[in-house]
Amino acid sequence: MEIDDQLTLNLEKASIAAPQLRVLKGGEESMTVLYDGNEINDKLYQDGKQFATVAVEENGTIAQLKGLVGPSHRIEPLPAMERSDSGLIPHMIYEIEQMEMNDKALSFVENEKYPVFSARNGGRVPDEVVVEVFFVLDHPHYRHFKNIKDALMYICIMMNSANLRYIDVHNPRVKLMVTGAEQPSGEEYVRGTSELLADSDTLKQLKIYAGEKKSQFGNPDIVFLLSGRDVITESKGKWDKNGLGVGYVSGVCSEYFVALGEDKPGLYTGMITLTHELAHVLGAVHDGEGPYSQVSGHPGAKACPWDDGFVMSYVNKDARHQIFSPCSVRQIEYVLGRKGQQCWDVASGGYNMSTQYPGNKDIIDAICKTVYPDKQVESEM
Repeated sequence: MEIDDQLTLNLEKASIAAPQLRVLKGGEESMTVLYDGNEINDKLYQDGKQFATVAVEENGTIAQLKGLVGPSHRIEPLPAMERSDSGLIPHMIYEIEQMEMNDKALSFVENEKYPVFSARNGGRVPDEVVVEVFFVLDHPHYRHFKNIKDALMYICIMMNSANLRYIDVHNPRVKLMVTGAEQPSGEEYVRGTSELLADSDTLKQLKIYAGEKKSQFGNPDIVFLLSGRDVITESKGKWDKNGLGVGYVSGVCSEYFVALGEDKPGLYTGMITLTHELAHVLGAVHDGEGPYSQVSGHPGAKACPWDDGFVMSYVNKDARHQIFSPCSVRQIEYVLGRKGQQCWDVASGGYNMSTQYPGNKDIIDAICKTVYPDKQVESEM
């Protein structure tokens, strides 16, 4: 699919949502509602080389796109404009704001809950580990969306694009999966104001909050707070508004299984923050740092300079900022490989591995005609 003269996407089906998405609705009558995750997966397409994920909404012969067409651009329809004679809806491509990053990776001391497996003691690490992630949305983020289905689609687009950046992790492979979300209610975990979120203090409260609700959340491996507030971090005794996120290093599948990140809802500004903070929870420290002392044998990232500018650095100077350094890959593989069966098991029932979807070619052709109406373009499936 040719987006413009500089960008062509080779789209294939994507799958990021659990078969059943768990949605918690707060308030006086708290309830859990299950949504069909395959309805979202059926609309998702990706181009791994371009880090693109788009959702396709069909209405008869009309196809509309929303999502990410690359690491720095998003696409959405312009419904307020008149359709062309062919009935096609115009689309607009926007540049994504690249925010200056400053995050924290918090340490913790945990009693060893999971056995350490190795070839010597006979433990077998699976070829692939599905990492189940449940999202908590705060009021400033959630109120942007018309309904929870729109919010879930947005989360899944972001998460699928994050998942594309984990492609180099292969021993075991990592498959991120969205298992659900909580609509905002009392926000007991928030430390800050209606516009500001104190990173470390909020994360500590989120740990308590998520721990108490873990079973209601479906026993995920990670809980991630997606915030529409401006995350602030304490630096040299002062509050710094350049804070974007925070997470506990190696907290996956433990009581420290939480992270948070700032995102301007609908604009995907938190894409790299989400990828970065999840990597902390999966075991990666910042590039250039030594081994994480709370994990025995942790390989650390001393061999990968900060200035190289991979995902686990704030330096953004070239395409390397979209991928993990070899050090980050080794750390994630090491930490996931030692967590054990309790962590490797999928609590939410797995995901659809099928690559056969009826109507694939028709949908792709509709996308091509929508975004590039002046040419005869067909997909090759």
